[in-house]
Parts: sequence; C-alpha cells; structure tokens
Amino acid sequence: MRWSPHTFRNTFAINYLRAGGDPFTLQIFGGWEDLKMLRHYIAALKVEDAFSVHQKASPANLLYSYLSNLCKTVFLANHSSC
Repeated sequence: MRWSPHTFRNTFAINYLRAGGDPFTLQIFGGWEDLKMLRHYIAALKVEDAFSVHQKASPANLLYSYLSNLCKTVFLANHSSC
C-alpha cells in the first residue's frame, strides 16, 4: 500500500466524519478555504455512516437516554433497599 500526505489527509477526513465530526470543524482542521473539497469526503460516506452519526446525535435518542437514566435514578432512590 502506498502512503502519501494526500492519503493521510483523505483517511483522516473520512474517519473524522464517520466518528461524528462536523464538516465545518473539519474545514478548519484541514485548512480548506471552502467546502468544495470536503464534498468529496462527504460523498465517500455511506448510508451506514450517516445512520451511525444520526444515532449519536438524534434529539429523540438523547431524550430517551436522559429519561431512562432519570427513571433509574428515581427508582433507585425510592428503593434503596434493593
């Protein structure tokens, strides 16, 4: 496998986006003046990548998680002998 600065930058950009990083922050990290080049990296993402980011950032999932934790805390506080 051949590595170059371009390959490193490309791999970093795609993995950053897959991990949930936003394109605007990536633009700052990568030093791009506009989002034209980032469109290539975004196009390389797959539906599974978008779904994964959605799972992490979904307001509905965050609310469900918050309410679940709240209910557990209240239940444990009221049933401390459990």
